Amino acid sequence: MARWEYTSPEEQLFVSNGKTVYFYVPADKQVNKEAVKDTFDDRIPLMFFLGRSNLRNEFTRFVLLDEKPVVAGTRVVRMIPKRKTDLKDLLMEVDLQNFQIRRLVLDHTDGSQSEFIFSNIRTNTDLKASQFDFKVPAGVQVVEGLGQ
Repeated sequence: MARWEYTSPEEQLFVSNGKTVYFYVPADKQVNKEAVKDTFDDRIPLMFFLGRSNLRNEFTRFVLLDEKPVVAGTRVVRMIPKRKTDLKDLLMEVDLQNFQIRRLVLDHTDGSQSEFIFSNIRTNTDLKASQFDFKVPAGVQVVEGLGQ
């Protein structure tokens, strides 16, 4: 199960109850919905956080970089994907104390870049399962699939 609440650049909610993934952008009045087993999206690091893949199976090289990380206390690793996709490479900042991913930068073959910074990370808490259920708000369109 996972829940990410974005505030920037616009409000967004990603939530999964372990069976279904929802991606909701309130400003669009639309929610994308897909079964976890069918989810694969190179534009976001979803596959790792949902347990759909492991890094050794998806990347050919791992290079520990000496560059200064954006998130203090982390180390920067560059990873090169095995498969041909729109993902050229991925930078990951990992906390050396607990091995949590704190930042991801996805460089795409078209020159675009996606960056994710994770803060206020809490794991194995006594959260209620209902926090991972998504209730479609009135007037919101449901679209099957996360899109590519």
